[in-house]
Amino acid sequence: MALASGITVPLVFVMDDQHAINAFRRGYSSNEATIIVTRGALEQTPTGTAAGVVAHEFSHILNGDMRLIFTSSG
Repeated sequence: MALASGITVPLVFVMDDQHAINAFRRGYSSNEATIIVTRGALEQTPTGTAAGVVAHEFSHILNGDMRLIFTSSG
């Protein structure tokens, strides 16, 4: 996916102790992006669906809508 879109390959991590089906991305730019996928997403979904989940997260990186802004309320 990175090759086809022309951006840097993001780091990918698996949360081994999480059995829920989930994935998310973090980072401020495509050059420092990370995709995190839960063990549940990999084991409880068909291969094509898991690839689709990763592709969905990748689209957020490609479109630049993954930026996280944290604020303090205290």
